[in-house]
Amino acid sequence: MTLSGAWLGIDFGTSSTVAFLRRGDGTVTPLLFDASPLLPSGVFADDDGPVLTGADAVRAAAGSPAGYEPNPKQRIDDATTWLGGRERAVHGLIAAVLRRVADEACRVAGTDPAGVVLTYPAGWSRARLAVLAAAADAAGLAGVGFVREPVAAATYFDGVLGHDLGQRQCLVVYDFGAGTFDVSVVRRGADGVEVLAADGLTDIGGNDLDAVVVDHLRSLSADPVAWGRLDWPQSAADHRARRSLWADARSAKEQLTRHTRAEVHVPVVDVTLHITREEFDAAARPHLERTVALTIATLRAAGVSREAIGGVLLVGGSSRIPLVATLLHRTLRLAPTVMEQPELVVAHGSLFLVDQQDRLEPPPPPAPVVATPSTPVVAAPPAVPSATPPAVPSAVTSRPLPTPASEALATAQTVPPPATPAEPAPVVPMTEPTRDPATAAAPPPAVTPPAEPQAQATTPSPSAAQTAPEPVTGPRRRRRVVVAAAAGVAALAVVAALLIGRPWDNGTGRDPSGDGSPTGGSQPAATQASLDSVRRSAPGCEESDERVVWTAVRASVTCSAAATTVSKQVGWDIAYTQSYAELRMSLRDRQLPGAFTVAFTIGGLSAPGRNGNRNGCGGLAVHSAPDGHTYDYFNVCGDGWVEFVRIVNDAGTGNQTRQLTPGPDQGSGPAYSVLVTVTTSAVTVTVSNNVGGSETITAATASTTSAYVSLMTTWRNVGATASFSNFTYSATG
Repeated sequence: MTLSGAWLGIDFGTSSTVAFLRRGDGTVTPLLFDASPLLPSGVFADDDGPVLTGADAVRAAAGSPAGYEPNPKQRIDDATTWLGGRERAVHGLIAAVLRRVADEACRVAGTDPAGVVLTYPAGWSRARLAVLAAAADAAGLAGVGFVREPVAAATYFDGVLGHDLGQRQCLVVYDFGAGTFDVSVVRRGADGVEVLAADGLTDIGGNDLDAVVVDHLRSLSADPVAWGRLDWPQSAADHRARRSLWADARSAKEQLTRHTRAEVHVPVVDVTLHITREEFDAAARPHLERTVALTIATLRAAGVSREAIGGVLLVGGSSRIPLVATLLHRTLRLAPTVMEQPELVVAHGSLFLVDQQDRLEPPPPPAPVVATPSTPVVAAPPAVPSATPPAVPSAVTSRPLPTPASEALATAQTVPPPATPAEPAPVVPMTEPTRDPATAAAPPPAVTPPAEPQAQATTPSPSAAQTAPEPVTGPRRRRRVVVAAAAGVAALAVVAALLIGRPWDNGTGRDPSGDGSPTGGSQPAATQASLDSVRRSAPGCEESDERVVWTAVRASVTCSAAATTVSKQVGWDIAYTQSYAELRMSLRDRQLPGAFTVAFTIGGLSAPGRNGNRNGCGGLAVHSAPDGHTYDYFNVCGDGWVEFVRIVNDAGTGNQTRQLTPGPDQGSGPAYSVLVTVTTSAVTVTVSNNVGGSETITAATASTTSAYVSLMTTWRNVGATASFSNFTYSATG
């Protein structure tokens, strides 16, 4: 096919944007920006100058970090963001990057492109795609069509690499970028490439592996004052030093893909240190094993056997890490296809669909355009500066083929709670969340021997359930989604909740079993199928898998679109361990497996009514017995205090504590990423503050078996809260 004019293919990425130009004669070449095919996706804006992109933005950020947004794609769910002293529309920042690409294409081709292909992740909602379309329109792009990234990658696999996927063979697209991990299973059908299944991890990306390098350097240089300046820069010089450190850490990570050793100079500390590939692999393995585990889960969801896999294509810059291919090869028994520049695959492959323009997706309906003031907004800028470095993810070590088991919880004694204010009614999350919940968390208990726990499952009253809650107004940093007709969907969801009932409320205001146990009552019979993982944005809300049982104990539970808030209904006036507000997760009619991991984000910690409350605390307990008398639990507090406590037969046997630098204020306090790894011999807890700092505690387990886990608000006062999101349970053995 001969094209009349050039076409432009753009892969707008988290840290880099890639574009290819296809001329009328069919030749395809990459666009170069400052002699590189990778255009930094960051943007810089100040009060009166133009929005800068690429290397210009990076250079400008050295003198004014508050004007720099390094990852506009991670703001896709935010209508606006604070940048350069004013509020700006996110789609306008993305448009600046797309306009830079279009200008370069026009310069190279001598005319504007006849058409543009924009790629997007397979898991994106229509709302996110609408924001990208609005950005393309604001950038002046004409003739825009859209294609999912794994479809473009599969087309590259065929058209460029020359692999022929048969009708019955599938391609695994393993896309490991800077900000996220995505995996898709695709197959060529009669109407072209189709996506059979897709999934992703929003808390793992190359930025998080940069943090692995920084953490290693931190462990080798004990200078808390210098690291305090690097973690919390106050001067322009410290900001430059911080940016230099993270840039060098990224370069070291990339060097380790080619060599076995890399050196990094740590500014302020003023020391040059080294990291070996073996050291990097050991620290990065838990993160990478999560991606492999999700790859297996996605293949299972697609119903694809190992024999039906025709290839594994590695996409994204982070996929060139040698351990990625090693782990995939060992697990799938199939050697992945590794490219020299895996960042270029998607943009290049997108242009092979120009010959089949009927297979390009048209732009979605326009997203609501958020007007931003032409003059600076008279308000304080957000607490989290856009120059904040990547968060350290909660790394879940996962392996395929687990076989979970669970026992029903034993009956717990009912304890009437003291009078408390009316509970907010749980909200059934909408399919497309509109706002983030006001995150909240509660404190770690003091180390005193607990009394015998008396668990009661208390839930919002039926009357409260009929009252729609007020919308959450707190801003969310990374995941708000604009949803059309949200009010109508919310109303339908609330009605459905009333008809179907919540997992912890059978319409009587009490637990279905009447005693705090998640089993019993009129719940449906359990299925015997094994359950390898549970992944929930808002744990315990709208549970659709009858094998998973959630039970609220001494807690009121409020559901939002992307998080669950657990509020305490009793105080320490009753007894130490009888006061914790719990949201228990168990597997119906079976015990938890011998080895598993739990990861989640906890934030919005609050502890009303008491001085010296550490700003609230919360965490997770691993109960080795269904009676609740023996368990391990940890807390993290708003001030960064981390504590691990062992309880055996209601007696405290010891504790470990750490002090972590608090993370940035997310609007209602700091948020922390948590990973709990359980084996038959040990429990390991890692808490990250999302600015490069983390603390790890390891202890021998109280028992070789686990009955259930509990998300907990632990601070002593009635009304203390903790919010949980991004919950992942994975069986590992």
